[in-house]
Amino acid sequence: RVPTQIDWFILLKSFSYRNRFYAQFARAAYITLIQLSVKRYFLTFSSLLLSLCDLHLTPCQ
Repeated sequence: RVPTQIDWFILLKSFSYRNRFYAQFARAAYITLIQLSVKRYFLTFSSLLLSLCDLHLTPCQ
């Protein structure tokens, strides 16, 4: 059976829908990864700042 124009249209539509779903999933995963790395960086940075503050505050007390 030779695929008609409608078959190609349905195939293209389902393919584009699947691609859109994959793109949204990839974007969500990418955003989550960025948030996790930023959070980890912020935590290490804040702990470093706290340790520096502790070092500076200890002689004063």
